[in-house]
Amino acid sequence: MSSKSALICSYYIPQTDLDSYSRRLFHLLEFLREAGWRVTVLAQIAAASAGSRLRHMGIPVYLDTFKNAELLVDRELFDLAILGFWHIAEPIVPIIRRVSPATRIIVDSGDIHLLRHARRIFRSRSQEGRAGQLDSDYAAAMIRELNTYASADAVLAVSQKEADLIADMTADATFTFAVPDCEDLAPSKISLNKRKGMVFVGNFEHPPNLEALHYFCERILPRVPESIRKEHPAVIIGNDLKPSFAQFAEKIGHVRIIGWVPSVIPYIERARVAVVPLLHGAGTKRKLLQALAIGTPAVSTSVGTEGLSLRNEENVLIADDPDSFAQGIARLASDRQLWKRLKKNGRAHLAAQQGRKAVGQHFLKTVELVLAREQKKSAFSYSGDDAQEAKAVKDYQNLVERIRQLASRELPANSQIAVVSKGDHQLLRLNKRPGWHFPQNREGVYAGYHPSNSAEAINQLQMVEKKGADWLLFPKTAFWWFEHYAEFRQHLDANYSVAIRDAETCVLYALSRAAAEFTASRLKQRPPPETEAPPPESAASEESAASKRAKKELSAKSAVVDLSAILSLIHISEP
Repeated sequence: MSSKSALICSYYIPQTDLDSYSRRLFHLLEFLREAGWRVTVLAQIAAASAGSRLRHMGIPVYLDTFKNAELLVDRELFDLAILGFWHIAEPIVPIIRRVSPATRIIVDSGDIHLLRHARRIFRSRSQEGRAGQLDSDYAAAMIRELNTYASADAVLAVSQKEADLIADMTADATFTFAVPDCEDLAPSKISLNKRKGMVFVGNFEHPPNLEALHYFCERILPRVPESIRKEHPAVIIGNDLKPSFAQFAEKIGHVRIIGWVPSVIPYIERARVAVVPLLHGAGTKRKLLQALAIGTPAVSTSVGTEGLSLRNEENVLIADDPDSFAQGIARLASDRQLWKRLKKNGRAHLAAQQGRKAVGQHFLKTVELVLAREQKKSAFSYSGDDAQEAKAVKDYQNLVERIRQLASRELPANSQIAVVSKGDHQLLRLNKRPGWHFPQNREGVYAGYHPSNSAEAINQLQMVEKKGADWLLFPKTAFWWFEHYAEFRQHLDANYSVAIRDAETCVLYALSRAAAEFTASRLKQRPPPETEAPPPESAASEESAASKRAKKELSAKSAVVDLSAILSLIHISEP
């Protein structure tokens, strides 16, 4: 039995019934425990039931990832750390390297965010009639993601395709490993004659799933014959389904909205067909793995089958346009021989490639390889060779420090600050409470992109205000928002008071009633200023014209220039 210890760090506590990635981490945790490892979990947030389950398994669980990482690593000196998703790993890798240099670090990519976001950007912009272009914000996030992978001792990907992509982009094929998701579900015992309906499973907080749902209901279902839809109604399962969508589905007809359920298995095993109509994304799709494991034949787009080595007409039906997708549904509803063949072949393929036993053995072998190697002594870093770029880096670091000092001096220590951060965790360490990214997804993670318009920015504002944000902070680097999102700025000025307006540092709005009262009280105590600081527009005017254009619509030329400028900041340090 091994006496080694491992830290698993993630946003959510690993669990089997929340989302696909939490289920993946739970399986990795189980594999380590079965091999005799002592496992500790550190997560940002968690449902009480998830933490309770792990503690009953004898697994210590700690919360508040960024606050407690250093104390925990210093105390335990783990042999191995598995960090789920690059944005969780980014601030923790340096802590582990400094506090416990012997710890081997594995970053589990989950899916490659830079790939998923690039596909989303190209798709959304081409649909608006403009040429799809990546901008400097995308480039900055891409660099941070790749740097985080390169700083680890190993990177796990859910498919060989994504492992190869990381290896190509980091110029190192020796530290990337494909460790697929696994499923080991019992086959459905329900006969073909009793199988009814088309089942669509997804986490609808995840934009690719929401896009796929609209595509399915608006463009595919109307092409499925009425008689088939009547006999096999569509069943939609997953969290965060809006009430407005239920009203929309009612108009389509033969669509049942179920929403979140403790287990999707009973619905999949009773369905005649599983549908996976994804149009963009990355990684592999657990919804398809579960359908194959249970023995429910599926119709999927190529995006849905990516990384799974599935063959059209042999394991699954692959359809990349609405007509062929609808035809695939009709065939599985009426062709019994096709249905039985796909059921048999799909389950056999899954058991061989992604059964629990096979994946567990492969994962533990990967861990052994990582432990046998010397840990990394270097990582990507800013070179500072170019004086102008070195100055820009130093100026930004000084800005962050000024913001911290201002927040410490001017704001209550326990207030909750939302920050227009571009995903930079440095900007969240402002007082005793960790700040929040703005914009963010519903898990509180940086959204990865700017709002498409003022209406979306206002929706984001209302979401963080409802969650309990007291303040919204715009660092100087985000002053361009006030011009680009003019209606959003008007909304802020009409509904919230300005607590701080410093042209060289930040603008801060009071969101909560307590923050507004605190602001009013502080203003009464201050003597009137001799000169008023310039409004955000003036500060925004200091931003270069090229940078402004980048926020609106980059030309192909400007995109190359911005990307090259950012790439010039980094190099691989020699060991």
